[in-house]
Amino acid sequence: MRSREEGIHRKPIHGSLKDLVIWMNEPSPYQDSFFSYLKSRMDVSLDVVFDHDTSGMRERLGWTGLKSGYSHVFLRRPRFWNSIATAKRCCGRINIVNSLWGVPSFVPAWLLLGICSRRPIFIYSESSDPFKGRSTITKLAQYILVWIAVRCQCISVLAVGEMAAKQYRSMGFPWKRIFPFGYFLSLPCSGETQRRGAMRGRLLFLGQLIERKRIDLLIEALEPLWKRFADLELTIIGAGSAEEELKVLAERSSARILFLAPVSSEKVRETFSEFDLLVLPSRYDGWGVVVNEALMCGVPVIVSSACGAQELVQDGVNGYVFKSGDLLNLRTCLEAFLSADEITRIGLIEGAIRSAEGFSLGPVVEYLFACIDHAGGLMERKPDPPWREVDHPSPTEA
Repeated sequence: MRSREEGIHRKPIHGSLKDLVIWMNEPSPYQDSFFSYLKSRMDVSLDVVFDHDTSGMRERLGWTGLKSGYSHVFLRRPRFWNSIATAKRCCGRINIVNSLWGVPSFVPAWLLLGICSRRPIFIYSESSDPFKGRSTITKLAQYILVWIAVRCQCISVLAVGEMAAKQYRSMGFPWKRIFPFGYFLSLPCSGETQRRGAMRGRLLFLGQLIERKRIDLLIEALEPLWKRFADLELTIIGAGSAEEELKVLAERSSARILFLAPVSSEKVRETFSEFDLLVLPSRYDGWGVVVNEALMCGVPVIVSSACGAQELVQDGVNGYVFKSGDLLNLRTCLEAFLSADEITRIGLIEGAIRSAEGFSLGPVVEYLFACIDHAGGLMERKPDPPWREVDHPSPTEA
């Protein structure tokens, strides 16, 4: 396992080998399985460049360190210059760079690659948080970076969620260079899937306890439902700045709400076996990989339309999507699930498991390879993501 920039070198290209360098902000248990799967492929050469190690905030949420033996480095300080040096060694390879501007030390890397690289370059990016304020100088800098990236014909976008795809289209990227993408995991072992016993109203929120997640909206939406559904329970697992405020709100509602500390990333899927429904009511989430985990374990999901992972959810098939911030719409979805008969609920479980087949790592990696081939001019037709249907734009839109 490599831990220095010198571990990244130019490599010869052999036939159909996918020679990848992936630039990520920090190690993540969710990306770990993705990288491990790529490493296991005989037709892949992989190096991962991390800007920094796992942050303390992520560790408090249960994120664990690297578990896999794929080749990786951490940029040394000064990261800006070491980013350039690493990029120089990677010009002959396929580079996938996390964010256009979200990781400042990566900006000079993709700029250099955009000028010098002979292979496709991808910006792997979520949409920007629409609620986050930005100064005039920041907006100007971002505009300049976008202007440059759009004009580098070798740069395409792996857009995390439909919101990101639309945002990059509005920036000027043609549809033919925008590929829908997300965050994806390995399928769980059979023992980690949701049991199919008698279903009650065991609801789960799992994630950061912060204002952006709108857990307060969920508690408010449940208020008139406690008396109607005697088995209704809500468990909130996580930590964050809004924890005390949420506990006060829960006490006022005199509801059956339980707060639990974060669980480690290794135990998340095991946790799902205790619940019937995951609710992610965020006012914004670039993706929300907890949705993947729930569906893979056979747990239906209610998710906000402002979450990138909402495109994994089909109304009435494996869960429900409600309009972000709409209290009544969220309550309607909760009522639909809680009022459903046993046949409908079992159908939702089976729908969740079936849908997971489309976003398991095998189909996703084959789709990624097809995106690379299309961007490199080796495949004429733009590939469709295996987890959803795509409306192809007209020639004038592309």
